[in-house]
Amino acid sequence: MTVLKTLPNLQKLDNQAVTAEEVSHAMSEGEEITAAPTEISPAENGSPGLTSDHTCGEVSIESENDSLNFSMEETNKIREQLGMKPLPRDKFSSFSSPLEPSVDRKRKNNVLNAVLLLLKDLDTEGLEIVQRTAENRIHQLQRKTFQQES
Repeated sequence: MTVLKTLPNLQKLDNQAVTAEEVSHAMSEGEEITAAPTEISPAENGSPGLTSDHTCGEVSIESENDSLNFSMEETNKIREQLGMKPLPRDKFSSFSSPLEPSVDRKRKNNVLNAVLLLLKDLDTEGLEIVQRTAENRIHQLQRKTFQQES
């Protein structure tokens, strides 16, 4: 219910269609989640870039301009790596509409919180796929930042 409350526009959860009744029930009964401080040590995540000072909210704010800036090709490539069907062009255009900054930040924070919750349900194989995909995205963002600085 927490996932549906956080992402009320979700159409499928665990490969099952989400009904309006389930969303309504989740909105009234589900727990509200917030980005609580999470201590991350470099040894735990294998990345020297994050320190224990970071919280989920700070991570989403820092990457606000980049985190959801995928092109359709990048998005579909990642979806295929995760075993999902690619998005058709007409559905993709609805994701690229500009949002107000506060709405965009809240949406990104909600997505981050939902992803963190969903990670708890994955087995080792699924987590390894997510890890590789995240590492690839981080490398893309680092290259983009490096190119902009040059």
